[in-house]
Amino acid sequence: MQFWKVFVVISLMSRVESEGEKTQLQRSRGLSSNYDNPVLWMLMKQVDRLETKLSQHDEKIEKCVIQDKNGLTHVTQVAFHARLAKSVTLRGGQTVIFGIEITNIGKAYNPHTGLCKAPYAGLYFFSCTFLKQRSTYLRVQLMKNEVEVQLGHAEDSNADAGSMIAVLYLNAGDIVRVRHHPTFGPEQMHGHWSFFTGYLIQ
Repeated sequence: MQFWKVFVVISLMSRVESEGEKTQLQRSRGLSSNYDNPVLWMLMKQVDRLETKLSQHDEKIEKCVIQDKNGLTHVTQVAFHARLAKSVTLRGGQTVIFGIEITNIGKAYNPHTGLCKAPYAGLYFFSCTFLKQRSTYLRVQLMKNEVEVQLGHAEDSNADAGSMIAVLYLNAGDIVRVRHHPTFGPEQMHGHWSFFTGYLIQ
């Protein structure tokens, strides 16, 4: 039995990395220099490491969340999904305002203006599905700032619905929106079947 105790103590002591670490831990814990319990010292050393890791995680969490009236919201998450509130007649380069928020994490999308403003630089995914109404054609663009990045259309001879998809790298402050193609006359988009979606990939 005594041999087993000696073996355990020797095994635990073999996990001690250096005498310097031991001295440093004793000072941080207020232990006297003649305190020489290897088992207790090893356990306290592990506790110190865990406390350090927890502190690092707490710092990361504080940077990732803010407190709002609904609780904790991850500010580094960006995701929105919005629907056209009612059918609309579009003219020229008019921005399509998808006014009904279904999801809007991070508040990057403004349902009053139809603009998505990137709060962080990164890779984003966007999609828009739409249904034309009454008019023969419906032609729209997905815009990054003032540059067209995708075209979509719907027509009687082909399909009543259309869609656009894009993966874009955005800098903080870049604007993404859906607009009617400026070279065409009035065209109608159906309100209950048209959606605009986007989220931050990384």
